[in-house]
Amino acid sequence: MKTITAFYVPGAFYSDHDGKGPHVMMEKLKKSGFDTVINWSFHVGEDGSISNQGDVTSGGAFVGSEKWKTRLADLKDSGSVNKLLLSFAGFNTFTNISNLIANKEHKKGGKLYNNFKALYDNMSADGIDLDDESVYDKKLIVEFSLMLYKIGFEVTFCPYCDKMFWVDCYKEISITAPNAVTAFNLQCYSGGEGNDPSDWIKAIGSEGSNLVYPGVGVSFNAKTPAAVTSLFKAWNQKKNLSGGFIWKSNDNFGTNTWKDYSDAIYSGIKSN
Repeated sequence: MKTITAFYVPGAFYSDHDGKGPHVMMEKLKKSGFDTVINWSFHVGEDGSISNQGDVTSGGAFVGSEKWKTRLADLKDSGSVNKLLLSFAGFNTFTNISNLIANKEHKKGGKLYNNFKALYDNMSADGIDLDDESVYDKKLIVEFSLMLYKIGFEVTFCPYCDKMFWVDCYKEISITAPNAVTAFNLQCYSGGEGNDPSDWIKAIGSEGSNLVYPGVGVSFNAKTPAAVTSLFKAWNQKKNLSGGFIWKSNDNFGTNTWKDYSDAIYSGIKSN
C-alpha cells in the first residue's frame, strides 16, 4: 500500500498571485513530495457562508475568483500532490454548523447544503477536514459528515483528544456511509503531543491502520527531518501506519526543504 504524506498549508494560498508568472506557492507545493495538501482553515458563518481570509461562498453561491478552481486543479495534476482537503476550524464554525443543522439547513436546498455544494463545484477540493476542538457534538459531526459525503466530499477528522468521541462518530457515520470518513489526521503535537497512534488504531478496529495518520509539528516535536523519521519509525513498530502529516507550511524549516520532511515520514514508516 502506498504511504500517504500530507501537509497543512494555512491561508488563502491559492489567491496569492500577480498573474505575471508561475504561481510561486503552487510550484513549491508541486515539488514538495507531499501527496495531500490540507488547506487550513475555513470558517462557516451563522448564515452558512464560507470564508478563508475572505469570502468564498455566500447565499449558496460561489463568490471567489474563477481562477481558484483552475489553479487548485493544476496543483493536483502536475506534481506530487494528488489530493486537496479544506480544513474547517475555529471562529464559532462548529457552533454555527450545529445551529444550522438544528434548523434543517443541512438538507438539500438548505443554507448549509447550498454553500458547501457551491464550494464543491468551484474549489477542486476532494474532501473536508473537521478540526472541531470546541463543540464535540456527535449529532453535528455525524449529520454534517453525511451531508458532505452526499455532496461528493470525502471527510477526514483532525482530533487531538477525546478518542472515543471521534471513534463513535466514525462508527455511526459508517453505518450509513462506510466510505465517507477516509482518515483520522491525528495531532501528535502541542495539545496532542502525548497521543500514541496505536491506541487510536486499536480503538477503531481492524481498519484502523488504514485510517490513522499521525501528524507532527515542525515548531513542536519535529524540528528536523531526522526527528520526524525517528517518531514515525517508533510508531510504526507498534502498529503499521499508512501515512502521516506535517503541521505546517509557514513554520521555520531552517535549511531543510518541504521535501525533506515528506521524505522523512516515508522513511520512518518504510524503515521497519
